[in-house]
Amino acid sequence: MKEVTHYSTSWRTEDNSGTIQLALADGSGGTLEPNSPQEAMLLLDILRNEKPVYFCSENLLLMTGVESVGEGEEND
Repeated sequence: MKEVTHYSTSWRTEDNSGTIQLALADGSGGTLEPNSPQEAMLLLDILRNEKPVYFCSENLLLMTGVESVGEGEEND
């Protein structure tokens, strides 16, 4: 499992397919090939809004770090 540091994406409208290229903390990279526009949007939402994000190239797993349940700021 390696931390994702950067990403880029491309989408071919003519055949409804795309890729997400990942740059990893150790200098290596990875590629995700979403099966649908909805899957692409879910993966991009994780990459845009979560930190840290990790990638395992063996099983193409994209995973966030541990987070508290719920959204928003905690009340004191």
